[in-house]
Amino acid sequence: MSAFIISPETMQRVVHACDKFRVFPVVNGCESLDEIGNRLFALNNAAIAARYGAPEELETFRYRPLGQVPLVHMLKAAECLAYQCSEGNVPEHDDFKALERLLDLLRQEIIQAMPAYQAAPWDSGWPAPAQLMRPI
Repeated sequence: MSAFIISPETMQRVVHACDKFRVFPVVNGCESLDEIGNRLFALNNAAIAARYGAPEELETFRYRPLGQVPLVHMLKAAECLAYQCSEGNVPEHDDFKALERLLDLLRQEIIQAMPAYQAAPWDSGWPAPAQLMRPI
């Protein structure tokens, strides 16, 4: 696997999702969206150092409001970041765990908004109807 520092544009979408779902302020005590982005870039950089032996120099992150961002765009950005942070012991860090929590929340929100999910039965009862039973 190779690892890289994600783009500032991708980080904007991740931080936007963090704000929407209130993940980092609640879990890790971040006081600003800038701080969330800088901590996530530091996490990303720690993975680079674990992979290649030396961290990169990072610019200070500044969040800018994005307006409406589709959930799938936030999810894809967060998945990109998580993948790039999957080196060394970075996945054991509390900020990585908060990122995983964000991924869970995004996936849950996307799935629950799907018409097929909304139309699916919550509980079909037990025993299962004969037409759903299949021999093993």
